[in-house]
Amino acid sequence: MLDIQVFFAAEKVYIIGSGLVKISILLFYRQLAASSTKTTFLRLVNVSIAITLMYMLSFSVCVFFTCKPVDAFWMRVIPSWLATHADYSCVDEAAILISGGAISVVQDLIVALLPAVLFWDLRMAAKQKIALTLLFGLGLFTSSAGAIRLYYLWASAYGPGDTMCKQSARTL
Repeated sequence: MLDIQVFFAAEKVYIIGSGLVKISILLFYRQLAASSTKTTFLRLVNVSIAITLMYMLSFSVCVFFTCKPVDAFWMRVIPSWLATHADYSCVDEAAILISGGAISVVQDLIVALLPAVLFWDLRMAAKQKIALTLLFGLGLFTSSAGAIRLYYLWASAYGPGDTMCKQSARTL
């Protein structure tokens, strides 16, 4: 039961932590462009911050209320609890995690590629522009890791094989 409670908490920590990292990077971009006349870039950054905040809030709430009552998330694997609480309900947790992961990957791509918009209009040599774009483009590794995580989330929930998610679902 403790491992399920840790997983429950870890989901929230991941959503909030990754969102705060993205917001931190976006605020850095905003500070970089503060003296610039690139209002389009600043709007894109502000919109990205707002979308990231909405993502953090909505998926934190979704994950928190996966089961009703909330403690059914970790108690549903205990047969004695199930015998006395037949009225609980849980939504498809995997669908929430996969949709949240997909949105997170898209946000990672946006955060990684956004600086290219700012640097391409600077007056500097093409080599320097490419170097800056590659430097900030290292964030694409984050997107790749997120895409790999998304694949394994899907595979563990819906793919072939006997995974822990499917085993716990059978005990319900």
